[in-house]
Amino acid sequence: MRCPFCSHMDTRVIDSRLVGEGDQIRRRRECTECKERFTSYELAE
Repeated sequence: MRCPFCSHMDTRVIDSRLVGEGDQIRRRRECTECKERFTSYELAE
């Protein structure tokens, strides 16, 4: 996933949790380049 701060393509997942009714995953990610952290949300289809 692309870092929203520096646009580097390599990030690592720090934490994953189910949210809502279990159909969404919240992931905390850290950029391997700038070390900034951000959250992504993924929906199950």
